[in-house]
Amino acid sequence: MTRHALLLFLLCISTVCLSQHQGMIDLPVTSWKFSEAGKQDWKPATVPGNIHLDLLNNKLIADPTYGDNFKKCEWVEKKDWEYTASLPMDTIHKEELAGANAELVFESLDTYADIFLNDSLVLKTDNMFRSYSLRIEQLMKPGTNQLRILFHSAPDYIRPQCAAAGIRFPADNDSTAPFTRKSPVQYGWDFAPRMITCGIRKRVHLRYWHDFIIRDVHVIRNTLSPTQALMTAEITIASSVTDSVHLSLETYGSGKTVLLVPGTNVFRLPFRMAHPRLWWPAGMGEPYLYELQAQAWNTGNKSSHRVSFGLRTVELINQPDSTGQPFYIRVNGEPLYIRGANLVPPPLLQKKADFDNTIQSLMSDCQLNLVRIWGGGMYGDDDFYMYADQNGILVWQDFMFSGTMYPGDSLFLKNVKAEAIDNIIRLRNHPSLALWCGNNEIEVAWKNWGWQKTFHYSPLDSLKLLVAYNSLFKELLPNTLATLDSSRPYFSSSPQSNWGKADDFTKGDNHYWGVWHGEEPFSSYNTHVGRFMSEFGFPSFPSLSSIRHFDGEQNLEMNSAVMKAHQFSYKGNTLIGKYMDLYYRKPKDFESFVYVSQLLQAEGMKTAIESQRLKKPFCMGSVFWQLNDYWPSVSWSAIDYYGEQKAAFFFIRQAFDPSILSAHVENGQLKIYIATESNKPHQTELLLQLCDLHGEHKTEIRKAVKWKGTISEKIFSQLLQSGNPEKNTKSTGLLDGYDKTDCVLSCRVQTGKDSFASAVVYFTEPKNLQLTQPLIHSEIKKEDDHYIMKLKSDVLAKNVFISTAESNAINPTDNYFDLLPGIEKSILIYSDLTEEKLNKAVVIRSLWDTYTSLTTH
Repeated sequence: MTRHALLLFLLCISTVCLSQHQGMIDLPVTSWKFSEAGKQDWKPATVPGNIHLDLLNNKLIADPTYGDNFKKCEWVEKKDWEYTASLPMDTIHKEELAGANAELVFESLDTYADIFLNDSLVLKTDNMFRSYSLRIEQLMKPGTNQLRILFHSAPDYIRPQCAAAGIRFPADNDSTAPFTRKSPVQYGWDFAPRMITCGIRKRVHLRYWHDFIIRDVHVIRNTLSPTQALMTAEITIASSVTDSVHLSLETYGSGKTVLLVPGTNVFRLPFRMAHPRLWWPAGMGEPYLYELQAQAWNTGNKSSHRVSFGLRTVELINQPDSTGQPFYIRVNGEPLYIRGANLVPPPLLQKKADFDNTIQSLMSDCQLNLVRIWGGGMYGDDDFYMYADQNGILVWQDFMFSGTMYPGDSLFLKNVKAEAIDNIIRLRNHPSLALWCGNNEIEVAWKNWGWQKTFHYSPLDSLKLLVAYNSLFKELLPNTLATLDSSRPYFSSSPQSNWGKADDFTKGDNHYWGVWHGEEPFSSYNTHVGRFMSEFGFPSFPSLSSIRHFDGEQNLEMNSAVMKAHQFSYKGNTLIGKYMDLYYRKPKDFESFVYVSQLLQAEGMKTAIESQRLKKPFCMGSVFWQLNDYWPSVSWSAIDYYGEQKAAFFFIRQAFDPSILSAHVENGQLKIYIATESNKPHQTELLLQLCDLHGEHKTEIRKAVKWKGTISEKIFSQLLQSGNPEKNTKSTGLLDGYDKTDCVLSCRVQTGKDSFASAVVYFTEPKNLQLTQPLIHSEIKKEDDHYIMKLKSDVLAKNVFISTAESNAINPTDNYFDLLPGIEKSILIYSDLTEEKLNKAVVIRSLWDTYTSLTTH
């Protein structure tokens, strides 16, 4: 390729980073256009993005999230689509680019794509989970160069290969899905519709370099002690020449001269770190990060590569013990109780930056120390893992396989291996990355879901599927990790146990769906606790302000066509109503139903997490399903599609407090337990105050309590009824002489005036409480960058909900809380509204308002 021809490629593109000898240039967003294949009807395209987003932006489809419009977009997946960018002549960076090696890099193309340069086919792709690069020095021509990407309809493209397999794979959503390396959720799930998209999902950029370039630096910990860490930097260099270069590590003083040969070169530089500072997960210490810059240079050229890393050890303890098979994570030698959430992929039709800002901040706000990247979605972007590094949030990383068996032919395995290599190398320096898991729910499904009978598999069919499974998840993936990232644990499938039998809860991690799918009551969360709970959940409706985004009907109702269209679970809305009848009175209208559905979800999650934490160290993790939404729907999320925090978010955050009180009635006794993450023994006071729902004081108990701090402990017990309810008789029953439907117990563990943990206890279901209309006084005042809202009620105001008609107009630090009679509560509210507008916009509701009229601020 001539110097002049290379310059033709670079006109009208913006520089991302350039140094004297290497650089990277993005193809500009404004240069991209798209069209249905063969029609030449070009429209502006957004890159990164996808075809549905581009069709929406150009008003060629109605908003798929609104009403049932997504059903009207099914034609999109059946078409082929083209993207193009014109690259005319320019003369930028002449000196830098003369004689350079140039690569066109596609970070993610979804999925089956033919790439043409000047109408010549130069590359074909078949995996959205990996990057592709193309050397282009010899492919350019003088004048305008044309880049064109043809995306094939994924189902149509792979259907012949699927038919040739001679066996139907057990994918409920689409029999072609197992053959295609794209996000499984696009084929439809129980929280999202089928929407198979395509497009340029991540950046497209030009990478250029002279003679050699550092491709990767892998920071390897050899030994780690309080006084020193012995490390190795494994440096991968691509070279187009035979030449000597000097390698060095900035700050660490390690270096040597090496000989490069054309192709890939790998060198190791040992280095020592004195008195190393460890990286710790949130709640255990500081997530301390180091930086390392590797350099390669000689008299003619120079290349550098900077990475961040943390020093820590991580172990998965998963070998059989006396009570079964444990499952817990040990960081730097310390066992860690996991406070976690399952993360589903970012929405197709939202800006990535908006999603990142919302989810990343809320991961910390929810007091998480781990997120599980679910295998039905996609691998996270680099900035996600950097946020986790900086905030001490561990990442459980599934490989992207879920809910079906997969092919085991050589071409499929080769494709998966390239995907695995790409992502392992990209992610392995992140200290937040704690676990690799092969897949989501395939082993437990094969053993328990009856696929063999449903799909009429012969013994030979079953054998073929199992051989393919083992080749992928018990050979290819662990072997690739052993070569590229041997320091992290890997296990083949989650969960390791089912939830149908008692023995299931003694071994490995567990996805407990007895509540919801099994239609068991919330009390089952108290009795069905495994060694590590990696999935459990309950659905709810999004907030009314969020529903208004996708349903414009004036008279909303649960069974309207639109609401049914946004319910994707086979159990449907009816089951939510059945659960609601167990615990709550029938809400008076749809708005009340939405609100109560969120309370129902919140109470279920609170019950589950508290029960699991009380079983520590038998149970060592609570990872609820799910943190976020992929689509606006009735779902298990704690944060809805539009970023609104459901009631569950606040209840889960409280259940994940470092120290919690949890009260249970067992065999007629009230028992109060404390669970804490502190490793120190404590000596405090327990204060119990019993009053009726109007605030009349009944009983106060003070008791000195102490506990070891590393496990949950019972700190109080008392009979509720002594059997002798006469008020003038000495009794030992806490509720003797009182009506349990008209009582509330405030519990607090305190040191002096400082509260260590607190809880509010009721002795019957919410539907039985004798609630009366509360008179809630509130006051909002501006202070610095936030508002302070003070609230006080004359009687019990249960589950006080502060909202506005507009989504995300306010961000309160607490919500859906109980206001005890006469007790003032203060919360912070973050909002861009003026004080006057905020006072007018805020609406205050409580559970009583679902029975009678609405109370406004």
